[in-house]
Amino acid sequence: MGAAWTKVRAALRAYACFAVVHSLVKIVYVIWKTKRQMRQLRHVPGADLDVLVKKYRENITRIHDFKAAFHQEFPGAKLIKTHGPEPELMVRDPEFIKHFLKTEFDRNTKMSTGQDNVFDMMGEWLGDEGIFVIRHGSSLPEDNAIWIHQRKTAAKLFTRGNFQDLMWESFAAKLKILTRVLEEHAESGQPIDLQKKFFSFTFDSIQKIFYARDVDSVSGDTDPYAFAFDGAHRVLMTFHFTMLPLYVLIKYAFPFPFGRLIPNRREWNPLWWLVQQLSPVHKEFREHCKYLKDVTEGYVQEARRADPKTLDSRRDLLAHFLRSQRDGEMLSDKRLSDIILNFIIAGRDTSACTLSWMFLYLAKNPKVQEKAAAEAREAFGDRIPRLEDLDPEKVPYLHGVLYETLRLAPPVPEDTKIVSEEVVFPDGTRALPGVRLSFSPFSIGRDPERFEDPLSFRPERWIPWTPFRQDPDFSYKFPVFQSGHRICLGANMAQFEIKMVAATLLSRFSFELTPGQDPDAFQYARMITISVCNDLEQTSHELQLVVKRRE
Repeated sequence: MGAAWTKVRAALRAYACFAVVHSLVKIVYVIWKTKRQMRQLRHVPGADLDVLVKKYRENITRIHDFKAAFHQEFPGAKLIKTHGPEPELMVRDPEFIKHFLKTEFDRNTKMSTGQDNVFDMMGEWLGDEGIFVIRHGSSLPEDNAIWIHQRKTAAKLFTRGNFQDLMWESFAAKLKILTRVLEEHAESGQPIDLQKKFFSFTFDSIQKIFYARDVDSVSGDTDPYAFAFDGAHRVLMTFHFTMLPLYVLIKYAFPFPFGRLIPNRREWNPLWWLVQQLSPVHKEFREHCKYLKDVTEGYVQEARRADPKTLDSRRDLLAHFLRSQRDGEMLSDKRLSDIILNFIIAGRDTSACTLSWMFLYLAKNPKVQEKAAAEAREAFGDRIPRLEDLDPEKVPYLHGVLYETLRLAPPVPEDTKIVSEEVVFPDGTRALPGVRLSFSPFSIGRDPERFEDPLSFRPERWIPWTPFRQDPDFSYKFPVFQSGHRICLGANMAQFEIKMVAATLLSRFSFELTPGQDPDAFQYARMITISVCNDLEQTSHELQLVVKRRE
C-alpha cells in the first residue's frame, strides 16, 4: 500500500509540474503571438482589453449600441483595433470594406472549429457542411469548392421567374392566412404578438420554397420544426454567454487535459464535455439539434425517393441540389440537410426580424405609418402586389421604410472573419493570420458621419432611390446584405417578401402599441439575428400590437 501511494504521489507531482509548465507555455505563446500581431497594428486607434472587458460586462444586454458608441469614439478612422488573445480589426471605411469583402476575399474566412464557441455550436445546430459554416478561400481548396458549389446551385432558385411564380404564390398564400388572423384580432380588439406571426409566416413560406412542403403555423400553434430551430438558436446564445469565461480559460490557460493541448485546435476536452453534459441548457440544445437533423434528413430521403419526372418539375431549393448531383458528386443526406438548415436562418429569420422591427418603428411613428399606408392603398387597393409593383420608383416611401428599418436594425448586426493569409489594407496596415476582421452594419447605420440625425426614423433619406441604385459601391457603403463574393443570394427575395407583406397589411390595418407599453423598453435580442425583445432585461421576446381595420 505504501509503495502504491508513493507512486501516486510521484505521478501527481509529475503532473503538477507538467500542468504548471503547460499553462505557462500556453499563456506565453498567446502573449507572444498577440504582441507579434499587434505590432503590425500599433498605428491603428483602439482600446485596451481591460477597458473593453469592463464595458462589455456593463453593456451585455445592449452590446451593439456599445460597439456603435465605441466606433464613434474614433471619428474618421478607417480601422479600429481591439486588444485580446485574438486581436480584432473593425473595418469602417467603404473602401476598406470593399478590400475586405472583395479584393482580399481569399485571404480571410470563417472561424475554424475550435476558434470560437458560437461557430462550434452553429456547426452542431445548422450542420458543419452548410454555406454559413463551411470555410472558403484559396488556402482551403476542398472547402472552397463546396462553398462555391452551394452558392452556384442556390443561385438557380433566386431567378426573376421564380420571384414571379413560386415565391409570389408561396408568399401570397401565407399572407392571406395572416390577413385572416389579423382580421380576427381587429374584431376582438385583442393585441397580437406580431413578431411570432411574422416568424410563423416566414417559416411557412420557406418550407414551401425550400422543401415544397405546405404547412400552416400562422393560424395555429407553433410548428415543432420551427420550435426546435428557434429553441436551438436561443439556448445556443444562452450557453455561450453563460460559459464564455470558462471557455476562454480552457482554451488559453488551463493545462491539459482540463484545458486544450493547443489553444486554437478543436479537440475533445473532458472538462468542457462534462460541463456540456451537466448543463440543462446544453441538454436542451442537443435535443433540439437532434430533432432538426432527424426531420431534415427525413425530408431529404423522401425527396430522393420521388419520381425523376416529379423531381424535374419541382422548383424548390432541395430539388435544385438533388438535380445538381447528376453532373457531379453525390451529396450525402447529411450534407443536403446541412445545406437546407443553413439557408433557413438566412431565408426565414432575417426577414422575420426585419418585418418585426419595421412594424415596431411604424407603431412608434404613426405619421410615417399613415404615409406608407396611403401610398400602398393608392398603389394596390386591396390586391396583393406582385414583383413589378414593388419597384422603388413605384413605392418610394415604402422602400424608404424598408431601408430605414435595415439601417437601424440590420438583421445580422455584425460579421466577423479571421485572417488566413496576411491581408494588407489600402493604407498599408498589415493584418497577420489569426487576426479577426469585422464590420458592423449596426454601427455603420448609426454613424453620424454618414447619416444626419441617425437615431431618427426618416424614410425620406432614401428618396429618390436612383442615386443609390446607380452607385456601384453602395453595397460597401451600406453592407447590410454583405457584398462582393459573399453578397446575400436572397437579398432581392427578402426585399420582395418584406415589401409585399408590409404593403398588404398596411393597406388594410393600422398598428398601435398596447396601452401602457413603454416605447423605449424595446431592445434587440442577443442572438445571431436580432429579433425584438419587449423589455430591457431580455426576458420577453414579444411584439404585442393593437390591430385596427382601416376604413
